[in-house]
Amino acid sequence: MTALNKQALRDRYSPQPVPKCHICGSVMTIARASAGAVVYACSGCTYDDNGAHYAPGRSLGDDHYSASRVTIFESGDPEVLALLDELEATKHTAAVDHEAACSLVEENEELKRRIAELEARTVVVKQFDDFQIVHYGGSEDYAKGYIDCQNNYNKALTAAGFGVKGE
Repeated sequence: MTALNKQALRDRYSPQPVPKCHICGSVMTIARASAGAVVYACSGCTYDDNGAHYAPGRSLGDDHYSASRVTIFESGDPEVLALLDELEATKHTAAVDHEAACSLVEENEELKRRIAELEARTVVVKQFDDFQIVHYGGSEDYAKGYIDCQNNYNKALTAAGFGVKGE
């Protein structure tokens, strides 16, 4: 449904103001009302403290009265207007949700880039050899166990996707 169609529906189903006479420009009065239609006509009648007065040369039911009649159908339907309002609110909500989703996509791309950057980074691990461990006071068996543990640790880091570089 286009915006023009929605505006036409809104105009059609909104309560209409009392029309002005297309002949003399006066505000028209209700001549007849029925289910779904109101007939307006220009009576030329004015009201004041002394009662009703017709304009000079005018009377009830004259030619001006007949020529000025206008029939307005369906003076308003609040359900149609409520549906149009709901449609506009839904479109607004959809636009807000779309904006939020785009923001989340951008954030997700940034986080993926950061994860790739961290995974590509090489970790520098201080590596000891047997001689250094024995020199620091460890036994030869302790040094071999330490080196095995160190190698397993490096393998685990490599398997997890981290580059390992010995120092």
